[in-house]
Amino acid sequence: MWHRTSKLNNKQANEVWHRTEGGLTEQFNVETIFGKKTDLLTLKKNVVTRLEENFKFYSKSRTDFFSNPQNLQFVDCCPVCNTSSEETEYRTTIYSAAYYQCLHCSHIYLKEIPTLPAIEEFYRKNTQYAQTYTDRESAEFRLNAVDMELAGFMEKRYEKIYNTRPSRILDIGAGGGHFVEACKRKGYDAAGFEFSDSSVNFSKEVWGINLDQRDYSKVYSEYKGYDVVSFWGLLEHVPNPQEFVAAAAASIEGNKKGVILCRVPKWDAVSTVTQSLTPDSIVRHLDPLGHIMIYTESSICELFRTVNYKPSAIWYYGMDTYELFIQLGHLQGNYDHLKSAGKLQMEVQQKLDEYYLSDLMVMAFTPNQ
Repeated sequence: MWHRTSKLNNKQANEVWHRTEGGLTEQFNVETIFGKKTDLLTLKKNVVTRLEENFKFYSKSRTDFFSNPQNLQFVDCCPVCNTSSEETEYRTTIYSAAYYQCLHCSHIYLKEIPTLPAIEEFYRKNTQYAQTYTDRESAEFRLNAVDMELAGFMEKRYEKIYNTRPSRILDIGAGGGHFVEACKRKGYDAAGFEFSDSSVNFSKEVWGINLDQRDYSKVYSEYKGYDVVSFWGLLEHVPNPQEFVAAAAASIEGNKKGVILCRVPKWDAVSTVTQSLTPDSIVRHLDPLGHIMIYTESSICELFRTVNYKPSAIWYYGMDTYELFIQLGHLQGNYDHLKSAGKLQMEVQQKLDEYYLSDLMVMAFTPNQ
């Protein structure tokens, strides 16, 4: 359905993406960015020091959860394109949870997912999951290494598309409020939504930012007139991504210069291969209690097509080398190599990003006028 036009062995700043269906073809000019050199061993220091503890916690909690049918509900159609879940192919199983791929839009999702109350309870009460976003020691480092760069991506894309700066920013799934704080430091009017109790408390105590803890997909009508709505890690967690994207479009509705941004896990990645081969020691990416679905370029574009938004930019970067290194450490029972591998990890990851093999992608979508 979707494919790209690019030169062989020559990375371009711009690509042409095509969507073909029923003999009709649309094409879109998409700005393409590769790589983000970040010392993940510093960023994830609090996680690295507790890897074995985390492996045991994730393995037991996820396996117990997905082994209990009372925790689960069946998904009868693709969350992106609504094609019957019978039209899928099995891909891999992590902690008793099986991922399948839609044969129509290529989206990857669990056919049995946690019930909505279970998901809400998980994000509201699970401090283990929120620890990445609520670690005080690394808060400023994370803000500068991750969220200021995301804010920079937003600024550059918006200015390139509309030749002006945005004014009002709304962040959905705001975690510890880092991106909202980054936007405020740049002078923007920014607000955010977040389920997690610990993340909301962290945001208030550390940044002085009050995040709205309600379900954005239910109260979006109270948030109108925004230039940018962002999802930096939400669309893979919720069973109803179409509703959240529709809500974002409504928050921008009437503004001819709107942008919706998202960062989602990407299926075609080195991390996917690594984790499929080491399914009993997963704490990120294919974590089924967190990521109930994984996107491809095609499926994320199809999702935004439901609200008549088109792809305008994509940024490939990931944590694939980090993932490979920690799995090697787990297999060997020794993580000493992580202490001196920061530079190697960054350089290898850059090359993986340039070959579209990253486990993350950031995209900017604009109204298809």
